[in-house]
Amino acid sequence: MLAHLATIVALAAPVTAPATNVTPTTATLNGTDDTNATTTFSYGTSTGYGLTAGPVPVTGGEAHADVSSLSPNTTYHFKIAGGQDLTFKTLPNPTPPLVSDQHATAVTTESVHFSGTINPNGAATTYYFQYGRSSSYGNRTTELTVPAGDAVTVEADVGGLRPYTLYHWRLFARNAAGNTPGRDHTFRTGRLATGLTFFSARSQVQYGRGVTLGGRVSGAGVNQMTLALQQERFPFGTGFTEVRTTHAGEDGGYLFDIDRLWGLTRFRVVTRTQTPFTSAVVPVRVSPAAAIGVRTLGRKRARISGTIRPAITGELSLQRRLATGRWAQIKHRAITGAKTFSFKVFRARKVTRAYRVVVLPARGAYSKAATRTVFVSRRPARAKGHQAAGD
Repeated sequence: MLAHLATIVALAAPVTAPATNVTPTTATLNGTDDTNATTTFSYGTSTGYGLTAGPVPVTGGEAHADVSSLSPNTTYHFKIAGGQDLTFKTLPNPTPPLVSDQHATAVTTESVHFSGTINPNGAATTYYFQYGRSSSYGNRTTELTVPAGDAVTVEADVGGLRPYTLYHWRLFARNAAGNTPGRDHTFRTGRLATGLTFFSARSQVQYGRGVTLGGRVSGAGVNQMTLALQQERFPFGTGFTEVRTTHAGEDGGYLFDIDRLWGLTRFRVVTRTQTPFTSAVVPVRVSPAAAIGVRTLGRKRARISGTIRPAITGELSLQRRLATGRWAQIKHRAITGAKTFSFKVFRARKVTRAYRVVVLPARGAYSKAATRTVFVSRRPARAKGHQAAGD
């Protein structure tokens, strides 16, 4: 029986609960009491207390008392009547907020992500990011508020910026104690290509020779914009690969020099910008390198011969220039992996004739090529002594 009564007494004892809603000058004192309809709270800067709040009602076993006129940054003792002692510390008087750790990231041609840290220093703090093309700013993000408490990271995304433009920005914060502008920072938005021309100085080059490619890029920040030259060699289907880079000049012009080409190649240029811009594809054809010479074989015949680089499969056409200036085929030959050629021709009685050889590769890596023109001199007259002997 005595043990049961002790349990009832223990359950009924008032209990002091932690203070809430603590500010520099106010707080809410809390406790529980299962035996009384009203109660009081004692509080003060020592266990002697000296101040009383209440009486306040006890509802559902809980009691709360709001106290004010407290001293900032001060430790207070308090307890509910019949309960144990607890303490709380008022917040210090607010000071202007602190701004730190400012960063501009994810910069594109038209947008940026701002972030920074705010310490409210004891008071609700409003903030926004300022930005513009000078340190006068002129633009700002939506104003938001962080509560009094610990330092927090704040962020904002900004769009609608101009490409390749230098912007100033900072985080600005204020509370009841004053304003704090962050340190001025700058960032530059990305370059933007809006057009790209591309050409080849020659549409066809001889095997092993080089070519100059170039064009002009337009847009924002073209001066020193990086451009990459890409190529795809015959047979196509392997995709373009980068071969070299260059930088555009002040007017956006650029050039690439290719030392040697060994077969049909397609080229294109791609800007090295956040949003790449790709030019049209320009093919450069390669013709075989064919050398030709002529040698007389006697009074009536001559040999036209030469070399081909690289070895070619296709056709050869021996052509003679007519009196009209037009070239006419006089001999034709299929070839497979040929590196040389040879034709015999008759020497004309009265005229020197002009010849050339046209190399017609099978469709693929190489284009038609014509040799230089060679001349087969006219047939010399018989010697008079030879004529007499024959009479």
